[in-house]
Amino acid sequence: MIETDRQIADTTFTLPAYLENLTELNSEKIFSRDVRQYPVLTYDQTTLAYKIWEERKPTELASKDSQVQAEERKRTVELVAANSEFNALIAPQDQERFRNLFMASTSMADVIFYGNIRLLSTIASKKRGLTYMDRVQEGSVGLQIAVEEFDYKKGFRFSTLANLVIEQRIRLAMYKNAGDLTGLPRKVYKASGEARRLREELYSKGVGEISAKEIVPRLMELGYKEDEAEIGFLLSQGYGEISLNAPLKNEDGETNISLADLLPDENTNTERDGMAAAEREELFSALENLTERQARVLVQSFGLYGEPVKKLTEVAVELGVTGERVRQIQKAAIEKLRDILVKKPTSHEEQVIWENPEDFTETVSKIPPLKYIDLVLNFVASQTGRSVQDFQGKDKDAKLVEDRGIASSLIHLHPEVILRKIGQALGGRDHSTIINQLEKIADKRKTNPTFNNFFEKLKRDLHNQVKAIVSASS
Repeated sequence: MIETDRQIADTTFTLPAYLENLTELNSEKIFSRDVRQYPVLTYDQTTLAYKIWEERKPTELASKDSQVQAEERKRTVELVAANSEFNALIAPQDQERFRNLFMASTSMADVIFYGNIRLLSTIASKKRGLTYMDRVQEGSVGLQIAVEEFDYKKGFRFSTLANLVIEQRIRLAMYKNAGDLTGLPRKVYKASGEARRLREELYSKGVGEISAKEIVPRLMELGYKEDEAEIGFLLSQGYGEISLNAPLKNEDGETNISLADLLPDENTNTERDGMAAAEREELFSALENLTERQARVLVQSFGLYGEPVKKLTEVAVELGVTGERVRQIQKAAIEKLRDILVKKPTSHEEQVIWENPEDFTETVSKIPPLKYIDLVLNFVASQTGRSVQDFQGKDKDAKLVEDRGIASSLIHLHPEVILRKIGQALGGRDHSTIINQLEKIADKRKTNPTFNNFFEKLKRDLHNQVKAIVSASS
């Protein structure tokens, strides 16, 4: 098979401007018009042209001067145009087209290329998956390769080789384009394209509609060894890909939106953004309980309210105190802020379910919050026959949701654990979800004595575990 990925010598061909610059809106119309001004070389004309070219190649390459070589290549074209044997092969109606061909060509490679450019146009018009001019551009590279590789002495028609290489080049571009868009292997698209062709062929012969499941084994018989599931999936999805930039028409026929406009933004997390907004509001509210100097130090040193972040030394200069004094003010402000945010219920709902029995609170407060959270999750998991990962997953099974609520309620008994920490421990759940869980457990304890007894037993057993840990560490 011809290798189509190698480079073509820059001096061999002179391509039309519209093949070099495809940004012109009317390039397709120009190309379609121009190809009609050239003839289609016959087998005899092609063979004679190659014979004359072969005789002239030593002369063309004799000089190392590129300008001299170019002049000799043009001289070869003139010799072919003046050759009586070649002119005898030209039909009267093609005289004008051959004059255009020889005038446009600066080498015999150009003569063969332009003499078969209508073949390129025909093949490109039958393919799909790229724009027409993209197919022409890729096919033109294949035609150039065919011009270089063809050996007239073997007795084959030039069009046979050209057809093969042009199609191969366009197919490779289509597979590469599809693979680049979706990230799937090029070989899978190649196999799926062959499968679709086979399905259409069987359907046209009266076999009837062939399903994707039925076509894959037939494809394997042809030698394709790609993953059966991948090919079957591609076949089941229909034909080709759809660009996200493809315009969509509304009811009025207007195309002012694209498919990409209708897709959700995966970077947007409404729950997370809502939780962050609630926490900011909570923080700003707590700042009102600080002294003016404490609030100013925190705002400037942490860049709150959109203020630029400043170094403590810069804040010290503005306040007219030492850097050490600013550090002390910042530390005191943070401690006061922590007391407000951690120990004060953050909402009316939390006030309803806030419960910290003095004996329990006094004991668990001796354990760091994160260690306590880990202890509770492992404890509840062992008591309910679950794993810690179950509590951190997204499963919405009713019993599992209840067990998560139990874990949330027990974690909530620690005086230094805020709802955000509970949410992080339970797989990133937001503020409102945790409150909802705590409320449901509190309601069930009030209305269901059996459940309340079960919960109280868990709390006593957990309390005993905490006491044992505290005693062992003291």
